Amino acid sequence: MIIPNTARDLHCHVVTLATGLDHTAGTVYAYVWRDSDGYFLKADNTWVTPAPAGANIPTATHVVAGVWKVNLIAAVTNALTPGEKVSCRMTDHETPASATVTSDTVEHLVDALTNTRLATAGYTAPDNAGIANAEADASTAATQATAAAIASARAVALLGDNTVLESLTQNVDGQMLTGELRAYDSAANAVTDDGVTGLLFSYDIVQTYTAGLPLLNKTTRG
Repeated sequence: MIIPNTARDLHCHVVTLATGLDHTAGTVYAYVWRDSDGYFLKADNTWVTPAPAGANIPTATHVVAGVWKVNLIAAVTNALTPGEKVSCRMTDHETPASATVTSDTVEHLVDALTNTRLATAGYTAPDNAGIANAEADASTAATQATAAAIASARAVALLGDNTVLESLTQNVDGQMLTGELRAYDSAANAVTDDGVTGLLFSYDIVQTYTAGLPLLNKTTRG
């Protein structure tokens, strides 16, 4: 689609007639014309009739894999009328009938949809500020919900749900001095206890004793 007074690249896929392979180098002429009156685009960005010849024919630029483009500047598209069509065909010869490489003819509709919509009576532009605020509120709510879920999971873990307590070091009486409490997202993963799959978080535990009785228990999140 072409919007009047807006620059637009027209693309065509150019192939070698003898082989059907992509044509990727050399001079390729771009024949661009208005279907409404048959006027052709000239290399100096004006519309003329009859079709230009020689150096007056616009040339195309290779993009990739046989796809070539010609640019219509804003001044060129400004001469177009919404509803009409612009056609483009690319060849390697000033006389298309003598071409050894060519493209199909590609049609482009001229439309002023964007400009017309903005100018239509009763059209209300989107409330971008309101949308941004709504998105920010949603993001904040999601963050708060996530934080609440994490806090809840930690509380449940400390109650012993789907957790594994490993004693790392013991005193001479076999009492745990240091350990690790690992919380998992399911009983199955707690049974497997590989320290990775389904691990939610872990706690480091340090315990001290006096006269064989627990004196201090420190639990910190790892």
